[in-house]
Amino acid sequence: MNKKNISIIISVFIAALVVSILGYILVTQRLEHYNESRLDMPEDITLYSKVDKKIIKEIEKLPNVKEIGLKSDEKSIKLDDNIFILEEYDEVYFSMQKNILKEGKFPRETNEILISEKTSKELNLNIGDTRLLEKGNRLLKGKVISPTRGYNKNEMFEKSVSHEYKISGIYRTKNSNNLQRIYSKIDNSNNQYYPCIKLEKLTKVYETKSDIKDIVGKNNYIIVNESLLRVFSIDENGFNISRFLINMILVPAILIIIFTMMIKNIFNIWGIYKIREFSMYKSIGATNFQIYKLLFKEIFKISVIPLILGQICGLLIIKAVFMNLFSLQQKLVVGEIFEFNFNWSSIILINCILFAILIISTTLPTRVISKIEILDGLKENIKSKKFKNKKSENVFKELEINNRKLLRPALVVTIVGLVLTGSIICINTIDKYNRERYSYDRDFNIKLRYNTENNIYPEIFSKIKEEFQPEKSFISISKRYFVDTSTIEYSNEFNDVGFNPGFDGIFYDKEKNLSHATLIGLDDENFFKLTNNKNDVVLINLVQKDSKKFYKDAEFIRYLDEEINKIDVKLLEDFNTQKIKITKKIEHFIENQEQIDLYDIVLVTSIDNFQEIMKESRREFERNDMEFPILYYNIDMKFKEENVREYADRIRYIMENHIDGNEKYSVRDNILDNKMEELNNQSIYFLETLIVVTVILLNIANSYSSTNLMFFNRRREIGILLSNGMYDKDLERMFIKNMIKDIITSIISSIVIIIVCIGSLIMTLPYLDIVKYMEMIPYALIIGMFLIITISSYIIYYFAMKKVTGEDIINILVNY
Repeated sequence: MNKKNISIIISVFIAALVVSILGYILVTQRLEHYNESRLDMPEDITLYSKVDKKIIKEIEKLPNVKEIGLKSDEKSIKLDDNIFILEEYDEVYFSMQKNILKEGKFPRETNEILISEKTSKELNLNIGDTRLLEKGNRLLKGKVISPTRGYNKNEMFEKSVSHEYKISGIYRTKNSNNLQRIYSKIDNSNNQYYPCIKLEKLTKVYETKSDIKDIVGKNNYIIVNESLLRVFSIDENGFNISRFLINMILVPAILIIIFTMMIKNIFNIWGIYKIREFSMYKSIGATNFQIYKLLFKEIFKISVIPLILGQICGLLIIKAVFMNLFSLQQKLVVGEIFEFNFNWSSIILINCILFAILIISTTLPTRVISKIEILDGLKENIKSKKFKNKKSENVFKELEINNRKLLRPALVVTIVGLVLTGSIICINTIDKYNRERYSYDRDFNIKLRYNTENNIYPEIFSKIKEEFQPEKSFISISKRYFVDTSTIEYSNEFNDVGFNPGFDGIFYDKEKNLSHATLIGLDDENFFKLTNNKNDVVLINLVQKDSKKFYKDAEFIRYLDEEINKIDVKLLEDFNTQKIKITKKIEHFIENQEQIDLYDIVLVTSIDNFQEIMKESRREFERNDMEFPILYYNIDMKFKEENVREYADRIRYIMENHIDGNEKYSVRDNILDNKMEELNNQSIYFLETLIVVTVILLNIANSYSSTNLMFFNRRREIGILLSNGMYDKDLERMFIKNMIKDIITSIISSIVIIIVCIGSLIMTLPYLDIVKYMEMIPYALIIGMFLIITISSYIIYYFAMKKVTGEDIINILVNY
């Protein structure tokens, strides 16, 4: 292997490796987001409630409506003693879902069904098989439950009718813990359906939504495919082309710019080494374009193997990381592991990025070579503007200036490497800052959330407390409201501080004069620590003085005026106000309560009184023909760590056998949460480590190429100096002195750039306390990374220098 090619091979391999990994994670995930948005909701617009066919025909006449598919209500069915969800569509809607079909065809007749890949494997079903499907209702404790509700082993199935169906196709399974779905064709016997609307121009989705609202009325909620709109950067103001281009092109552009900048110097130096060969071609009439083609052909021959190996290694690494990190996260959440499939579109995109890097990097040495005279090129006497030697009366000054000029590209790359490494660490510190800012340990390790029929208090909580005897517990239920800030009298202490303008639109809305209030219902045990009257509503009259402080370190001041005795709240912005009377005010927190959001007015009452207040809130929803939202009761409990997993599983078993109808519950424990957080952190550390290692390796490759080229071009001067009696130690001392100066310059420059870049970013983050942030920066890690980059550059420089200064003087002059 030609030693002059080593730097190119290493650089191309690293570029291919990193671009493959980052390209798959950062770029192709956008394609996954699009596919996910289409799988979850193939249509652009649908309705919350069914409408008559007559109304559907009116919608179909709208100018921006392309087509409308029909969907019926979901039904419960039974196949081979297994419960499924039956969804019935027409042919138009099936055509919108063409991406989910794996084998066969969509149902064309009402007696045909489409089953999932998972169902096919588990029940050994194949296309063309005929099976008896039982339609009916799922019953839990005698109550009909929703077809989409998770399976409960205590439920019963009440059959109403049976039909034979033929399996026409198999669709790709989307892993989840939910029941599998079976698709069939609607029989057109009904008069009402859910219209699934596909638009001609997605950019006009909100205009079409307004037209549909005029047809169906305000009481039928219109559902827009919000995730799809986010993919294409469409909002109520229309198509944001600049944001779309940034989202689509930014990552590939950054990869091309960074890697071109990191390896162009290596390609440039490689071209200088080939100057004599290409000057020979010019001497026999070759054009610059022919030399460019020859140069690119040779670079491609050198690069093709590391290019392929880098991509293979990159994709294998991302697969290994996916299987060991991301799939474990998925398994913890839904109990199944995602399949990992290489996306051909991502591989094409990765190769496009790599070829763009190669083409741009190859163009640079061609431009240098084209400007060198043929005779100078044959003599390897480089006189281009970039490499032409400068003269000085002091021979040592001349040598220093010309050496630094040749080393400048490597020093620039070193500065870029230091800036990237330092910036990554600083940005990671911001992420760590955000996690710690909102961290608040309530010292509980199991949380049970449960929504009951009509939001009545769950007596099962008392039985669970009695059976498991937690060290402490906290039962609560809450509802959030809007508050008109113009109607509130704030305390003098808060008026002196005021709302932080940086949080406008996050915790309050200045333009609409809105902030939030939260009503919390507590169990008697905790509420009676505040008051003895169940009908009391207690105001926790506190707010953070400095909104930038961490919650756990913050100082709290009086929020509202002491004379305030009621709060006017609204369930939604356009709802009527509801008065909540305040009977007591306190200026301390409730023991074990959850964290208070910034500028949130917190009202606490008993669960009994909470339910009474909710009755009025429910009436407001009914007046607007809207369904009252589900409210969850929460019980937080603390147990010994060794019992947490066992108790959590037992509580799940109890709840599974307790719930009625369409009630839902969830049980979380801190062990599972900690595992998820650990896996998330490992994913972040993997990407950060990958980028840092890449920067270090590319810096080493650049230093190797630039340093060797510098000494290659300075051999004659070095030989002359040594032949005239200069000691090699003095010459080496001068070289090392200059190198140390350059290292110090690169470190200072990179620190200044990092301060400017990160400082500019911090200025856009209104919540960030600069002093606290500075305390959290891992300076030892930054210094360590800086030392690795600079010491490796120094070592390469030192041995390249010793290789020349230690050579016989005659050999230096003869071989030049």
